[in-house]
Amino acid sequence: MSFHQTPLVVGYFSALIFAGVLCFRAWRNESPAHFWLGFLLFLMAMEIQDYTFGFSGINLLWEELNGFPRHFTLVFAPTVFFYLTTQTNQDYRWKSIDWLHFLPHGIYVLFGLILFSLGPSAVTNFQNSDLGKRMGWLLDILIWISYGYYFVKSLRLLRQFEQWLPSQFSSIQQVDLHWLKQFIYLVIFGQVFKWLS
Repeated sequence: MSFHQTPLVVGYFSALIFAGVLCFRAWRNESPAHFWLGFLLFLMAMEIQDYTFGFSGINLLWEELNGFPRHFTLVFAPTVFFYLTTQTNQDYRWKSIDWLHFLPHGIYVLFGLILFSLGPSAVTNFQNSDLGKRMGWLLDILIWISYGYYFVKSLRLLRQFEQWLPSQFSSIQQVDLHWLKQFIYLVIFGQVFKWLS
């Protein structure tokens, strides 16, 4: 294994294993927060999947599967928000209207599957066309809007939770939310760094 390949392989498979463990714990203990954290780890594994396979010499993703909708960028920010929601509200239950948060990703997947089903030449022609480039820019803008919207919502949620805490607990020193704020800022920094590099 090369210098670049080793950390990617370890990170990729570790994230998938921990995601599976957390989702199993969520199912066994009926803990939505565990599910959302496991789903976040899965999404992070998908973020480095192309690099992991590429440095391993596996070109399946951009040869045979070129154009297949395998990216989950539009899902990432709402998942962070739902993780924080279930972490700060143990009684939160999924509602059918919550699926709307994932509608943009559903449209992306549907469009990608239709394009992929037309064959490799149609995918290549679309990617090289002016329309394809404009759609790429539109997707980037939607991703940034999604990040901004959900991270602001997440910070507001934490602020409301902090204001609610003193009315429920006599000693709030034991309830530390500092790590949740650091988590949000770290995710924002990671996404900005990814897009600027």
